[in-house]
Parts: sequence; C-alpha cells; structure tokens
Amino acid sequence: MLVADDQASGPHLVIQGQALVGGDPALPGLAAAPAVRAVLAQAGAVVADLAALEVVEAYASQALATLDDMGLTDGAQVVDPRVNAAGGALALGHPWGASGTMVLVRLLHRLLESPPGALGVAACAVAGGMGAAMLVERR
Repeated sequence: MLVADDQASGPHLVIQGQALVGGDPALPGLAAAPAVRAVLAQAGAVVADLAALEVVEAYASQALATLDDMGLTDGAQVVDPRVNAAGGALALGHPWGASGTMVLVRLLHRLLESPPGALGVAACAVAGGMGAAMLVERR
C-alpha cells in the first residue's frame, strides 16, 4: 500500500507494517511502546534501525514514560533526536480524530530528507489502553 505518491517520481513511502495492540486500561497512555515493538518485530527491525519516529502524546509524562520504555531517553530524560524533531502533539495541538494522520504526514516530510531505505514509525496511544503504530520505508 502506498502512503505518498508523486506521478513524476513514484511512491515516496511504502507501508512495511502496522500494529494495533491492547495495553493495560489503567495505563492508557503507554500502549504506543508495545505497538512500536510489535510493528518492528513484524519487519524484523529494531528501534536502532529507525531514522525517525513520530509519537503522539497527550501529556509530557506519558511521552517520557513511553520513550523510556522504548529506550529512547537517557537517565536524565534527554530524548533521542529521532523522536518528534519538531515537537509533539503538545507543541502542535492535538486534533481529535486526526492525530494519526498528523504524525504520518510529519513522518513523511522528515523521511523525505533521508536516503532511500530509511525507516520511520508513526505511533500513538489510543484512549482505553490501545496502541497503534505504522512502519514506513522511504523510497
């Protein structure tokens, strides 16, 4: 399935996997991490293979806990520069019903600056303890 296509140069991104996972409903904001792990496992990839990640977060504490869980912060809460390079949902607004689209389009623009073959993940926690993630490859 193609995510972005230009008639002159062909597809820019190709979906390599997707995951929707259930998490603990008592910790609804943390399900993006297992969703990312699930989609990476489908593709035989690991976090270190990613050029960019866009993770929707409703609260800063949720974002830090999710990123800690994925090994994307150091002990001092410094976030890996591959994550939400232009800020996350808190910085850009958190539009109802459009968060997934927003992070996927942001990921597309970031990966257009990467070489072909670069991988990126768009992920979000969904109310009720669900997590969603999509793995895309730059073409």
